[in-house]
Amino acid sequence: MGVREEATTAMIPGMARRSGLLLALPFLLFPAIPSRAGEGAVRKLQVEGFDHPVLVCVPEGYTPKKAWGLVLCLHGTGMNGGHMLQGFSDCGRLAAMGKAGYLVAFPSSNHQAWGTGPSGGEEIKSRELKLLRTTVEALLKEYRIDEHCVHTFGFSCGTILLALGAGFRDEWDGLKIRSICGNSGGLDGKVMPAKAARAKETAVWILNGEQDTDHDDISRNIHEAFRLGGYEARYTMAWGIDHGFPLAPVSEMLTWWRQLDGDRLKHHPAPAKGPEGFEVAMVPPGSPAERARLQVGDRILSADGRPLNTSEEVSRELCGRKRGEKVRLRLKRGKTEFEAVLAY
Repeated sequence: MGVREEATTAMIPGMARRSGLLLALPFLLFPAIPSRAGEGAVRKLQVEGFDHPVLVCVPEGYTPKKAWGLVLCLHGTGMNGGHMLQGFSDCGRLAAMGKAGYLVAFPSSNHQAWGTGPSGGEEIKSRELKLLRTTVEALLKEYRIDEHCVHTFGFSCGTILLALGAGFRDEWDGLKIRSICGNSGGLDGKVMPAKAARAKETAVWILNGEQDTDHDDISRNIHEAFRLGGYEARYTMAWGIDHGFPLAPVSEMLTWWRQLDGDRLKHHPAPAKGPEGFEVAMVPPGSPAERARLQVGDRILSADGRPLNTSEEVSRELCGRKRGEKVRLRLKRGKTEFEAVLAY
C-alpha cells in the first residue's frame, strides 16, 4: 500500500538514544486478542515495507459519514503491536477510545526497539520513521480520519521514535501530529531544543514511573527538549509504577485528546467521566503500596483528606516523599471503602 523507501540522515548533535529495558515477554508475533463487547473489529493493514501487518481497531459504529480521530501506538523493546493492542484492550480501554471517536493503530517494528537501540543505525531509524509515515497516510486514505486529529502514544523505545519523528528529524515534515504521549523512554546526553516549527501544532505529555529510576533522567530530557522548543509540554511522575504500561490512564488521555481536537470531533460523544478516585495500576514488590496491602484495581479517593482523581494530583501528593513520612489514604475496593497508611 506504500512505497518502500530507504534513506540515511545525520545523527542529532549531542544526543544519543537509549533503548528501553528488555521486557520479560515472550516474543509472540501476535498473541490472541479476546473479543470484548463494544471494541469493534481488529483489522490487518498490510503496508509495504513492514514485515508484519498493522493492527487497526475500528470502533463499532464506524461510518465514513463523519470524521474520526486516529491514535498511533508504538510498542517497547521485546513487545510488538499485538502486545500493545492486548494492553489497551484490558479494562475496556479500546471500547472507550472508540466511543470517543478514535481508531487505534498498532504497528510492529521491523527491528527490535524500532532501531533506537545500540544496534540501530541512522538508515534503520529513517526507514522505520518513513514506514510509520506511510502507515498514517494509508490509514487516512482507508478511513475517514481528520488529519488534524492524529495522536501518538509511545512506550519505552516507542517514545524515543515518536520524539525523533515529531521533534528532531525530517521524515515526518508536513505530517500533522496533534500530540505525543510518551511513557518511560527518552534521550541521553545534552538537551537540544525540539524543532520550533511544530510547536504550535503538537502538544507533549511525558510520563515516567516513580519506581523506574533507570528512565527518569532520559524521560525528563525529552520533556525539556520540547519545552525549550516552545511546545505545550508537561511531565508527570506516575506514582507506584516501575517500567510498566500504560502509565497514563486512558480516561485522562481521552479527555486531553478531545480538548486538543476542539470541535473537530464534537459529533462523537464526550469521553465518559470515570468513577471517583484514582485506580491503582501496579503494586511493585517492596513498595509502600505493597506494605499497605493495596491491590491493583483499588481506587484511591483521598490522601490526608485531599481528593485524588488525576495522575498529576496523585503525583503531587504521593511522589517524592521522604523516608519515614506517612500518608493516610481513603480507598475503595469494589463497594467497600476503607483506610490505609502509606509508610515511606
